[in-house]
Amino acid sequence: MVDTRGALTRAALGHRGDSQDWQNEIHPNGGGYEKLAKRIEPVLEGLLDH
Repeated sequence: MVDTRGALTRAALGHRGDSQDWQNEIHPNGGGYEKLAKRIEPVLEGLLDH
């Protein structure tokens, strides 16, 4: 499990569509996924080093 809480910037209140790190109300946009990957990558690397 990788804690990604707080990794993404909230979308603008009442905004629909791409806003901050969000493509829509459910999915991150490219920048959002990049931020998540930066949190996940070191955990995966640590598991693969063993």
